[in-house]
Amino acid sequence: MSLQNNYFSYVAYTGAGDACNNAANPSGMNTLAVGSSCSVTVNYNPLLGANAQSGNLIFTPMASYIDANNISKTYAQATLSVGYSSTTPVVTIVMNTPISNSQNNPFAFNILPNGSEFESQVFTFTNTGNIPASEISFNNVLSGYPSLSSLNITASSNVANPCVNQATLNPGVSCSIVLTFGPVSAEQELESVGLQFSATNTVTSTTSGVNYYISAQASDTKLNLTAIAYSTDGNTWTTTESTTDLGGGSANPLSFTNYQAYPVYLKYSYLNNGT
Repeated sequence: MSLQNNYFSYVAYTGAGDACNNAANPSGMNTLAVGSSCSVTVNYNPLLGANAQSGNLIFTPMASYIDANNISKTYAQATLSVGYSSTTPVVTIVMNTPISNSQNNPFAFNILPNGSEFESQVFTFTNTGNIPASEISFNNVLSGYPSLSSLNITASSNVANPCVNQATLNPGVSCSIVLTFGPVSAEQELESVGLQFSATNTVTSTTSGVNYYISAQASDTKLNLTAIAYSTDGNTWTTTESTTDLGGGSANPLSFTNYQAYPVYLKYSYLNNGT
């Protein structure tokens, strides 16, 4: 066999059956009986920087034999060729869209600030590469974003295949993490937290991961005064502007002078623009 590059090498054949005579096994079989077989082992061990490769393994079997006329002859078969290829070891992390919560938004939490309610989301990560991933981590590491605790968000491993404390994530295998928001006792303004799930390629020691962003806001009710109307009979109402005089001595609609013979009725309208 002609070795294609220095990533290939002969090694002594140690499998079942007989070993052929080759560079790495000079003491191998010298005679091959009719109907018998022998084998040779070739190792392919590329450097990390070699990446994917392809080519052909070239074999040229040669032997000596005695023909029916007792004449020594040499056997040299036409070249045998078989293709080979290698792949680049890749770890690719994909996050599956989690189950929707009450907002129908898997990346947002929205709860009442009553100190008892909470919402949870399960986030699942899959290694879609072709090599196992190690050093699984789930971190709040993105600069410029608040921590999980500042948004009352906690991480839990209470799932069937948790991402935390997991040594490896094999190709096609998934792990999950649970995020819970709440409880809170006061309104939490809308904020986002940057999170990262990362894993290390077991062959190249490179890290790959996925970043995503979670928002959290405690629900609340907000009442804003939207309109003031007045009436002299309690039935027909006229909406006022903030500078409209209601007939009293002031231009402020919240301050007026009333006369006994001319009653003024006030109606205040409020809008709940909370969540």
